[in-house]
Amino acid sequence: MLKRIRELREARGITPQQMATCLDISVEKYLRFETGKIQMRTPILLGIAKCLDCSMDYLLERSDKPYLLYNEKE
Repeated sequence: MLKRIRELREARGITPQQMATCLDISVEKYLRFETGKIQMRTPILLGIAKCLDCSMDYLLERSDKPYLLYNEKE
């Protein structure tokens, strides 16, 4: 999960500072989440999904699609 968060953040050109601002936390605390030094609780994970504009399933590695497509037939 942590690898996906970092990869997606970097692919989108978002800095750790921008993520911290989006989550309303310090950049130091964000980096501790991203590196796994402290465990993420659900509200932070939801915030990360919102900041990265992706699905929770993608972050939790339950899907390989970063976006939730409602019109897509499976």
